This record gives sequence, structure tokens and C-alpha cells, in this order.
Amino acid sequence: MALAKEIELPSGVTVRYHRVVSLNCITNAANLVEVASYTSAEKRAEERAALESGEPMDVFIETTVFEAHYDQTMTIESAYAYLKTLPEFEGAADVPEGGGADQGVSE
Repeated sequence: MALAKEIELPSGVTVRYHRVVSLNCITNAANLVEVASYTSAEKRAEERAALESGEPMDVFIETTVFEAHYDQTMTIESAYAYLKTLPEFEGAADVPEGGGADQGVSE
């Protein structure tokens, strides 16, 4: 799964494809949701192919960590639901598994 939403970064780069990279639970304190944002689903697919093949890649990736209230039951799916409650991802569309970068399709 991923999220599709066009976001212009302070640097002027526009990212459109966002995926949860990691979910960390700091017991009784907070959950940290790490998100990688790409200029397109194709660039995520390029990254995936390069990682599998060992070939070089030219992919811009913006990584951001969002802090959520502590929830020991948070899953990747609920992390995406949490992200969609944030102003940054308001109106973001779900990109289901098998769509977007998995198929090389722009969202």
C-alpha cells in the first residue's frame, strides 16, 4: 500500500507517491511512522528494481518521521489511516498493493 498526493516540499521538489518505510513503537511514549516520498510511482518502481538487481539508480527520496500517540496495536494499515488524518496527507488516495509502483503506474 501507499498514498498518492501531490505535495510541494520547501525545496520546490514535488512528491506524489508516499509509502510507510518503518513503524517504531516507543513503549508508553509514542509511535514513529517513517514515510518515504517519491516524485512518482515510477521512481519508486525504479528504486525497487535497482535494489533487487544491484544496479545504480537516480531516485529522489524525501524521508519524514511523524510522531503519533502511543498505540501498541498500531499496524502498517492503521499507520496509513493515521497519516491520512494529518494536514499533509488530507485528501490522499490509497494506492493498493499491486498498484502504483508495483505496476509502474503513476498515481
